[in-house]
Order: sequence, then structure tokens, then C-alpha cells
Amino acid sequence: MSKFAFTQTFWWAIPLAFFELAKSIIIFPFWWFTKGFILTLSSSFIFFKNQAQNLEIHIWIKNLFVPMYGATDIQGKLISFFLRLLIIFVRLLVLFIYLILIILFIIFYLLFLPVTIFGIWYFFSEGFFV
Repeated sequence: MSKFAFTQTFWWAIPLAFFELAKSIIIFPFWWFTKGFILTLSSSFIFFKNQAQNLEIHIWIKNLFVPMYGATDIQGKLISFFLRLLIIFVRLLVLFIYLILIILFIIFYLLFLPVTIFGIWYFFSEGFFV
């Protein structure tokens, strides 16, 4: 390839690169609130489902009335019942905390782009140069 052909190709590619950059900047907010938001929701749902499986609350509920360590007396059955009830309550509390954190993350995701754009606009319009 001659030097002239490289220069001609190079100058032809610059407007194309700026066009692609401008197109990406314009399309990005639409992607953020459509496909990106759907990906975030699905990832959050999968995370919550995995945490619920890891906590294994269904197994604790299934074995709620089964005495621990094979205890057959009434005291052992009562202690087992209330201890398992306490463990189920704590695990449900942990799952609820996960749910609250996921909801906060989704709210953060929805607010991050507008707040960032506003911050950039404020920085360049009046906030920084005053």
C-alpha cells in the first residue's frame, strides 16, 4: 500500500469514527433504560433466587416439626421446634435484607445515568466556571 492510499483511507475513516462515536453516545441512554435495565432486573432476580436457594429455608420449614438429634421427649421437641423457628426467622430476615439491597441497587441503577448527566451538564455550564 502506498503512502497516498494510507492517507486517503485514514482521512476517510475519521468522519466515520466520529459518526460511530456520536451514534453510541446518543444510543447509550436508550440502551441503559431498556436492554441494560432488563439485564439488570434479570441478574438481580437470579441473584435473589440463588440466595434463597443458598439459605435453604424450604428445608428448615419441611423439618420444623422433626426433633433434632432424635430427641423424643417433650422438652427436646419443644427446644427443636423453637430453635428451628428462630433459625427460619433469621434466614427470612437475611433474605429480606437481600431483597432490600437489590431494590436499592435497582433504584441506584435507574438514578445513576440521569444524575451523572446532570452533574456533567452542571460542571460545564455554570457550576465549575463561576
